[in-house]
Amino acid sequence: MRAAWALLLAAGLACGGSERPGDEDVLARVEDPNRYVIALSGPGRLSAGADAQLSLAVQPRGSFKLAVEFPLRLEVEGDAGLGIARERQAAADAARYDAGGCEFAIGLTAREPGARSGRATLRFGICEAELCEPVTRQVEFSLLVE
Repeated sequence: MRAAWALLLAAGLACGGSERPGDEDVLARVEDPNRYVIALSGPGRLSAGADAQLSLAVQPRGSFKLAVEFPLRLEVEGDAGLGIARERQAAADAARYDAGGCEFAIGLTAREPGARSGRATLRFGICEAELCEPVTRQVEFSLLVE
């Protein structure tokens, strides 16, 4: 019985996010099940006036890879209660960008208390063998500012 509770607790911790301010959570996830997954992570709760950093990452799946010869663009917008440090980023701004994936850092400031929301629009290329195509995906997220 004790082992069953330990397994349930471990599963809950692995699948769920923390509820403490400042802890990292997956805020949004968008995927094409066979080709890629996009995950936006960062703190789900912030104090008013606090700065934070979100991470947006793309991971190709299976035999797919990112097309590094395609333009890579990220545009981020937030509601009036969120300040976005850099609303537009390109491949040169990415913390990582290669055929195996990419990752962007998104700086923001929590200006006002309340439920806050934002949207990241990502443009990239994805390839399987010699066939490549452009992809544009929007990732919507929300944060709680206390």
